[in-house]
Amino acid sequence: MKDFSAEELGIRIRELRIEAELSQKALAEKAGIKQNTVAQYERGVAKPSLEVLVKFAIIFQTTTDYLLGLTD
Repeated sequence: MKDFSAEELGIRIRELRIEAELSQKALAEKAGIKQNTVAQYERGVAKPSLEVLVKFAIIFQTTTDYLLGLTD
């Protein structure tokens, strides 16, 4: 079983955001959070709440398991 990594989560959020051609600000607006919070997630220094994690999964059309680095 893989362990959760805030750094891996941040990398995946950043990669998906860039792939979706979204700025940090645009992603923040879609998720209802602040741009600096997205930046903190991407750097792995903060962890999103369950609610925000689900919003990201919906925005990026992926699973929470993928975002968390539990699946490839």
